[in-house]
Amino acid sequence: MQTVLYRELSNPGCGADMNSLWNLMLYLAVGSVGGFLGSKTRIPAGTLLGTVLAVMALKYMVGRSWTTPRGYSFFAQVILGVMVALTYTPGMFHNLGLVLAAIFGSTVVLSLVSIALSYLFFKLHILDLPTAYLATNPGAMSVLVPMANDLNMNVTYIAQFHLFRVIFIALTAPFVFKFLLR
Repeated sequence: MQTVLYRELSNPGCGADMNSLWNLMLYLAVGSVGGFLGSKTRIPAGTLLGTVLAVMALKYMVGRSWTTPRGYSFFAQVILGVMVALTYTPGMFHNLGLVLAAIFGSTVVLSLVSIALSYLFFKLHILDLPTAYLATNPGAMSVLVPMANDLNMNVTYIAQFHLFRVIFIALTAPFVFKFLLR
């Protein structure tokens, strides 16, 4: 099955649209299995991590990289935008003043650290400046990776930085919470 799918997906004679459709179906199937398995773990964001790791494992095993089908990023961003918007409630704006200083202060401090790291990585010839800025920025992987894609930046490096950060936080959060809450 894997050989047939790989041959079908990598066959230069196939139309680009058919390749994109097969790629999307394969990614969604493998990602769904990975997401399901990840959701059964006790790791925060296990579904997301399971999905990402399953698709990465597939790409590694097959030894071929496929591009994201055209339009896929749009729908993924719309779904993510709806999910984020649904977390907001009318009552939250009444309490916004209580946390506004913390939101602003943490954003400024983390952004300044990101700018400093970006400049350091650029000077050390590790990353170009725009890639370094989005890679080290305190934002969500689900937002910054599509943004990098839209800006034609090095999505791979940006995704690696954010994926490592998500895995690190997911694995250390339970210990940090126990330590801080005692």
